[in-house]
Amino acid sequence: MNILYVSDLDGTLLGDNTILSSFSKKILDELLHQGLQFTVASARSVVSMQVILKDLNLDIG
Repeated sequence: MNILYVSDLDGTLLGDNTILSSFSKKILDELLHQGLQFTVASARSVVSMQVILKDLNLDIG
């Protein structure tokens, strides 16, 4: 069975400073490399999400 994990950005994946912590980035990069199916959900624009998550190996559009 394939499972897709979806995370909200603000207040969930991102800290109060709207930055992805280096710890979260490291863990997510490792999990994505292992095949984790992961995406984000947000009311933000795709461009805004791309800027925030640019250092994460994640295809969001």
